[in-house]
Amino acid sequence: MHAPVITRHRRPFLAPIWISAAVVLGVCALALGAYRSAVLTTVILVSYPDSPAAGQAQQLARMFGERDRESGVEAIYASATPRARELAAPLAERLGVTPVEVPAREVRSLAARARREHRGRAVLVIGGAGELPELVRALSGHRIVPLPPSGQDDALYVVSVPTFGPAGVLRMTY
Repeated sequence: MHAPVITRHRRPFLAPIWISAAVVLGVCALALGAYRSAVLTTVILVSYPDSPAAGQAQQLARMFGERDRESGVEAIYASATPRARELAAPLAERLGVTPVEVPAREVRSLAARARREHRGRAVLVIGGAGELPELVRALSGHRIVPLPPSGQDDALYVVSVPTFGPAGVLRMTY
């Protein structure tokens, strides 16, 4: 026997609807997965002073010394100079982490390392005033004016690097 005429005409009509619905659900699932994997990596850049500044080191420890790994600084990177180590010491002690020394010539690899190893977290980088503009550019693509050699050692940069979209740079003084 033959199927009724009405049934034969419904199948071709419903197939495009089911295929479209499956495609829409697949696209929504992909978009939801991308949205959930999107994170913001924060890199805080501080210039070490030309002269000893215990007050600046204590100020950094107060500002970023929360032990909460979810919202606080996860790692400290510092130039291989006595001033940078001195500036990092109080904060490192408060957080219970060991600062990682980074030679000045490895600025680009530091930017990649921060994005890769600390994805979705916050890290602090202590470097010379001449190193910071290059690091900001490596992280965000933005060019910044280097800090003056003295008088403004209390400036810091916060670079927000999202998974998708452009990075943002914020200059602050403390």
